[in-house]
Amino acid sequence: MIYFMNMATPNHIISWKIEEYNHRVKNPDWFWALGVIALASAAIAVIYHDALFAVFIILGALILGYYAAREPKVIDISINEEGVRIKEYLYTFKTLKGFAVEEHPMGNQLLIESSRLVAPIIAIPLPSSVDTEELVDLLKPHIPLKELKEHPTHRIMEHIGF
Repeated sequence: MIYFMNMATPNHIISWKIEEYNHRVKNPDWFWALGVIALASAAIAVIYHDALFAVFIILGALILGYYAAREPKVIDISINEEGVRIKEYLYTFKTLKGFAVEEHPMGNQLLIESSRLVAPIIAIPLPSSVDTEELVDLLKPHIPLKELKEHPTHRIMEHIGF
């Protein structure tokens, strides 16, 4: 669920609330399949004398199961004169290299390229009530419009419900 709120104050140009991800309730069969696949993979790793990899497989499955069961948090997104704020973290315009608005089957997304080394492309879902042309006009004076693509692993995780 996506909430939208436009605040016309000098500090907030535009802001909205979104859930971290589109949560899909997984039935018990999904968790059983995860457990069977993880145990079979770990058993194969042990057969090939790679116990450490087996431990990583089991830990990975436990973490995946935890995140599959947890409800998404609602986070605040805002764009103001300083930059783009996601939750409590402010990405100042100085640290942003570019942006793009991507048409997506599950809804439009604002893609921001940051100077982070790990996962430099930040994908932010846009509610349908946000005018994308107005958003582009708002960001263009601060950061360049670029041709950006969402990372394929993000799409795969989105497709399987994360």
